[in-house]
Amino acid sequence: MTTFETATYTLPSIFASALINGDYSGLSEYERAALQSFLADNDLGCCLSCGESEFFMRGHDMADLIPYACDCLEFTFPV
Repeated sequence: MTTFETATYTLPSIFASALINGDYSGLSEYERAALQSFLADNDLGCCLSCGESEFFMRGHDMADLIPYACDCLEFTFPV
């Protein structure tokens, strides 16, 4: 069995459709650019999964780009 390492990030839940389905249609231009910048800066590719339960959080992993509290999910990526 092949295994690989993963990393989990806490991100705003508004990015779930873009990360899981590749559907950016519900995002503003700024949100699209912020997400693409975050993925590039962290050398992340395809999202493997996301959590099922949203939780409200101020200090998520994109707080420097999306500087407000919001509903979040945990997203897992291969590293």
